[in-house]
Amino acid sequence: MLLAAAIAVMVATGCHKKTDEQPDFDRGIMLAGIAANVALPAYQSFITVSDSLLGTLQVLQAQPTIAHLASAQAQWVATARAWKVCQLFNLGLVSDQYLQNRIHTWPVKTAFVDEFIADTGTLTEAFIDTKGSSSKGLAAIEYLLFSPAGNAVTMDSLTGWFGARRLQYMTAVAQNMCSTARQMNDLWRVDGGNYYGTFVSATAVGVEGSTNIFVNKMIEYLEYMLNTKIGKPIGKQTGAEMNAELQEAWRSNTSVTLLKANLETLKQAFHGGTQSTDKGIDDYLNAVNARYDDGLLTAKIDSQFYAISAVYNKLSENLLASNAQDVEKAWTETRALLVLFKVDVVSNLSITLTLNDNDGD
Repeated sequence: MLLAAAIAVMVATGCHKKTDEQPDFDRGIMLAGIAANVALPAYQSFITVSDSLLGTLQVLQAQPTIAHLASAQAQWVATARAWKVCQLFNLGLVSDQYLQNRIHTWPVKTAFVDEFIADTGTLTEAFIDTKGSSSKGLAAIEYLLFSPAGNAVTMDSLTGWFGARRLQYMTAVAQNMCSTARQMNDLWRVDGGNYYGTFVSATAVGVEGSTNIFVNKMIEYLEYMLNTKIGKPIGKQTGAEMNAELQEAWRSNTSVTLLKANLETLKQAFHGGTQSTDKGIDDYLNAVNARYDDGLLTAKIDSQFYAISAVYNKLSENLLASNAQDVEKAWTETRALLVLFKVDVVSNLSITLTLNDNDGD
């Protein structure tokens, strides 16, 4: 694979200097900042937006109008955006219980959803809880709430044959999502599962340390952006063709909006928050004097974040309708950031990569 080969060459040539000693840097403060400034607020916010989505769907169920549909759709987008932050922190107890899959597994299995709706079983949260992840969560709600043909078609589906059961299904899915959001938050909370305490206290260097775990998660997140969200729909896989329906949120026409949310989440986590005093991975890299050519590695990474953001802002929500050069540049710039993490960040912080090579090219 091209990316794997490029990484091997960079490591072999040793262009970017790795320090030999760990600095006097408090990883516990950094980890506490990442958890307190990014992870915990994200899960708490997700509860709020999920509750709001449930509320708008209940209103739509009681009064299926175009105005109430538009309100529910706007809240779905807000909820999907909020989920992107939580997604990066699918670690430890949350990951072990596969709770993330209940929130957003895509693509949705539309045949299963249609079958459940056409059946006669009572559509409740308990019913949804027994079903597979590909027939619930954000993707299932998107399928029922949005039509690429427009809101008039969606309204017909919600007021016509099986319309009442479609509304019941969405509401039950949203209720299940709200419950899952609370479960995930409780696992992170100090007075709950206290994964916060576990994350912050695992300060050792090595595969069991939270720094190692989290940097690996950031790389996994970048690979997901590059390969699944950009690469698959534009046909970057060997022998694949372009397919707009492989985009994350093609029904709601918000795939690039969510891609931008992914990028902003990664940037915020890298800096440990939004304030200049927050401690993040960037501060650790500066503490080891990580260099890239004649400057700081963190400056190069920040420059790359900026370059990606600039090209993402040129994209249409439908990647395949965007300027082809902009799409290709979105791919190459995202790939360049991935290389910086997989080679330079990993080398300078003595990170052990625990991911399978999945660069997709």
